[in-house]
Amino acid sequence: MNRWYENGLRFTCLRGCTDCCRQEGVIVAGSVNDVSRMADYLSIGIKEMPVIETDIGFTVRNHDDGCALIRNNGCGVYPVRPARCRSFPFWPEYLVSQDTWTEVQKRCAGIGIGHLYLADEIEAMASGDNR
Repeated sequence: MNRWYENGLRFTCLRGCTDCCRQEGVIVAGSVNDVSRMADYLSIGIKEMPVIETDIGFTVRNHDDGCALIRNNGCGVYPVRPARCRSFPFWPEYLVSQDTWTEVQKRCAGIGIGHLYLADEIEAMASGDNR
């Protein structure tokens, strides 16, 4: 991966924003452990979770306005959200170039402000090692 972000990138998640949850084409996949954790958090059974089992695990269903887990203009499972959500916006497909990052920044008001993530932190999150 080209480390064009060698000096780090700033990002903060803005409470109630949900723009990342509403981006077209975003697929949130999780493990059975993710689904179980979210169901417990919501105090519902696993079978009641708005997920579809796929060959990559479980995928959260989307509705016309984004992720089915959006509640009251916020993530309904934020404290226990899947790794894919926790690592936003440091997804490999967004880190390929500074031009790609700039396009993502147009859709996310939290990019460019807040905490400065160092290149090694960014790569750990991009690789899924963000627990």
